[in-house]
Amino acid sequence: MVNHEILLKKLKIYQCDESTVRWFTSYLSERTQHIYINNVLSEPGTIRCGVPQGSILGPLLFILLINDLPLILKDSVSSTDLYADDTTLSDIQNIKQELEISLQNALNKLDNWCTCNGMVVNTGKTKILLISTWNKRTKLDSDEL
Repeated sequence: MVNHEILLKKLKIYQCDESTVRWFTSYLSERTQHIYINNVLSEPGTIRCGVPQGSILGPLLFILLINDLPLILKDSVSSTDLYADDTTLSDIQNIKQELEISLQNALNKLDNWCTCNGMVVNTGKTKILLISTWNKRTKLDSDEL
């Protein structure tokens, strides 16, 4: 899902010099791939996005693409943790409604960031985990955490 144009713009923002940006442009450009299914090899197809799988630079380039995500979310939640292509948003609130608002605002910002960066939130893998004491958990119906 790595959009090459967006990634190269970010490299410039991170103050990579022009020769480094040209090198990465060359590295990402004019790559092709074949697909082999049922003993049939497809014609080569041009890769327009993504990073070479299994490459040493692939994870680095992905990290450079998502590096600014925590900055976008810093005012919405207590913490944003990134691990490979997974993101965890955490927040602490004493009132259920405030927690819901905080997390929804963060998800809205995350969705907007993903749209601007050529990525998509996988809603099928998006989960909420509430960590609380038993005492506070029993008060959820009263909106007090």
